[in-house]
Amino acid sequence: MHPQQTRIFFALSASLLLVCLFLAASTDESPISSPEAFLGPLPTDSVQRLTLTSSEGTLEAHHRDDDWFLTRPVPGAGDGGVLDDLVNAISRWQVTANLSTASLADHGLETPSYTISLQRIDGTAPTLHVGAVAPGGAHTYARVDEGAVIVLEGDVTALLGRPFELYRRRTLFAGAESGVLRIDWQMDTVSWSASRNEDGHWSLTPSGTPARTGSVEGFLAALKATNLESFQDGVDPASSGLAPPRGRIVLSSAEGEWELLIGAEKLGGTLVQTSDGLVGTIGDLGSLVPNPESLERPSASTED
Repeated sequence: MHPQQTRIFFALSASLLLVCLFLAASTDESPISSPEAFLGPLPTDSVQRLTLTSSEGTLEAHHRDDDWFLTRPVPGAGDGGVLDDLVNAISRWQVTANLSTASLADHGLETPSYTISLQRIDGTAPTLHVGAVAPGGAHTYARVDEGAVIVLEGDVTALLGRPFELYRRRTLFAGAESGVLRIDWQMDTVSWSASRNEDGHWSLTPSGTPARTGSVEGFLAALKATNLESFQDGVDPASSGLAPPRGRIVLSSAEGEWELLIGAEKLGGTLVQTSDGLVGTIGDLGSLVPNPESLERPSASTED
């Protein structure tokens, strides 16, 4: 090789080496030789309060003795198995890499999919923000408190969504239609009431006029089949048409009353408040607004 060509070859090689070194030095990923626990050992009895937030809203549960008690979205007993499983799973999450200078927005952490806060008996309260999941679910991007982006092994989001599926029931009416003895319905200035007779047929009250049983039970079936399409936490009842409500449906049974409040239109649907206090939207209000005249059975008809 000509001496000048040799010098050019070595110069190019040196330049290429410098570029490679620069790229290696500029990467923000610091792989961890062996995965380490995200929060270390996390016994269930070391957690006093768990707060889980997502686009569905906020779920808050307090741990006392061996039981969990919900304070949000609706006060009541929690499913100990589900919440214990969640805490135990978090203690097993593995961190495989630290991304010291990674962009929060690029990893789904500017607006996290989930945020979990764990108030522990030792006074610490770490908060985990969970962002995007890598294609194929190989890992999930997250960060603790205001720290740098970290990489968690696997897709952890399915587990985080499960408590919302259990505690934020989307069905409006979960009772048995056969147990409903009376319906009181009101929308704007129109209202009607119907009672189930001992023979199982329905009549309008207080007139006692026989009702089309199929129409009344069709309304109950439509109510049971209607689900909340979104949850709306923190809405102002007065400005959302829920105080006073635009409409009201009350179902009475031997066990008590169930009530649905109907409010204003929002997000392409209609705001409602269920009997257990959840506020959300439903998409199809039409099936829940029957014409009272369609419920009355013609006197000459023998239809049930």
